[in-house]
Amino acid sequence: MKIYKITKAVLYIAAAIAIFILHETVMPYVGYLVGGVIFAYSVEELIIAAVKRELIGKGGELFPVISQILIGVLLILSSEYIERVCVIWGVWSILREAKELTHAITCLTQKRPGLLNAAESVTIIVMSSLMVLTPTEHHAHMHVILLGIELICIVLFTATEDLYDIFTERKRTAKTETVEIGNADGEEVAATAEENIASEKENTETDGEGAV
Repeated sequence: MKIYKITKAVLYIAAAIAIFILHETVMPYVGYLVGGVIFAYSVEELIIAAVKRELIGKGGELFPVISQILIGVLLILSSEYIERVCVIWGVWSILREAKELTHAITCLTQKRPGLLNAAESVTIIVMSSLMVLTPTEHHAHMHVILLGIELICIVLFTATEDLYDIFTERKRTAKTETVEIGNADGEEVAATAEENIASEKENTETDGEGAV
């Protein structure tokens, strides 16, 4: 899993850098670009859900993932029509970021890092809504740049959550060890006290026998 996360982070950052450098060049192929990104994202979710055995059943990921794959295919097929690309891409972004916003709010209620994630989701939802309402090449271009920023944010937010989990686990472990040491010390003190009481009792009995 660690190798998978590192590989994913490297690929996301490389893709973001490529988008920043070539955002003007890729505009004629934006449907293929975004469709490919959505397709790759869907395959990733499909693999993770399969590994966790969460594809079928209550809250299963199979239908949402298949829907996303179809959206990716529609974008690729509609790549020659920028208005269609804007609408399909915008709707997908709104649905996806609504899910991310829910996750961020859940993290905040649990006192976990999530504020920046929530702000990013709200920004993308607003930009996506504008792209759906005004499906022009200008908004599509802005959204391509936003896609690069989003890829970097995904890497940063994931790393932040992982570091927070590691810190929390270490803190919990240290607290548990402290409690165990305290209990051990208490048991040792109690045992010593019992030994002293027993020793005093023996001495008292010995003195009593000597007096007799």
